[in-house]
Amino acid sequence: MKLPSIAFTVGLIFVSGAFAQETAKVQVTIKVPAKVASFKDQRLVVFLSHDNPLLGDDKRDTAVQRYVDKAFSHTKGRETVLTVTLGEKAKLNAKVQYAVTVSVFDAKSKRTHLGERDGQSLCLVLTNGSPNRVSMDIRPVD
Repeated sequence: MKLPSIAFTVGLIFVSGAFAQETAKVQVTIKVPAKVASFKDQRLVVFLSHDNPLLGDDKRDTAVQRYVDKAFSHTKGRETVLTVTLGEKAKLNAKVQYAVTVSVFDAKSKRTHLGERDGQSLCLVLTNGSPNRVSMDIRPVD
């Protein structure tokens, strides 16, 4: 009678695996320090993408999800904090490297600010030991 219990156990593992689909969900906290000059109604773009090593260099970045706030504002003297979740509906692919970038643009689509984590504007997430929650500080573009 070991055969039915083995089949039952294998069935449970299969069913639980079917419902435990991993996603490319990443939580990004964007912080504009109080010392940054005020700006109003700028366009904030938070972009989750992955690098597919099987494609040529000119086609490697694949968009996963983009968050856009067309009226992003900040007041000098107060820290501005916004948390965005991306990739909830995308299946995680462990064979690629995911990254998040954060940019702020003016009305003429000129980048005025960028987000950095540990001094880097490209923030690796999700795979290869990278975190699924990150905090990025916004600084003016020089």
